[in-house]
Amino acid sequence: MTKDCNASGQQIDLDVFISERIRSLRSFMSCSAADLDRIAGFNIGTTTRLERQVQRIYASHLYRICCATGVAIDFFYHRNVEIETSTSQYEQEKFRLLDAYGRLENSTAKRDIFELVEAIANESEHVQT
Repeated sequence: MTKDCNASGQQIDLDVFISERIRSLRSFMSCSAADLDRIAGFNIGTTTRLERQVQRIYASHLYRICCATGVAIDFFYHRNVEIETSTSQYEQEKFRLLDAYGRLENSTAKRDIFELVEAIANESEHVQT
């Protein structure tokens, strides 16, 4: 059990706090624990175990969640850090796209979709510069 002090000097249990932050992030993004497992590359049930504090939360877990959702690491450590609403729509769309892509079973379709998105993104970069 890791203790830390909040701004008012009260001790908080960081393990509990971080697990609650994972749950609130999922709620904000309207995704299930299974969705986060899939998009973060966790084994099935990992998110549930992290939220219930059955499994210890490591930096690698938080790193993968941050990469999958676009949330800054500070969100998990500071009560006053909120999910930026200006990027939330973008992050939700990114999450949905990655989730849908991850569910594709046809490797040819996956490659074609990847190449299409990459080509559009590259074209967009050239138009903007």
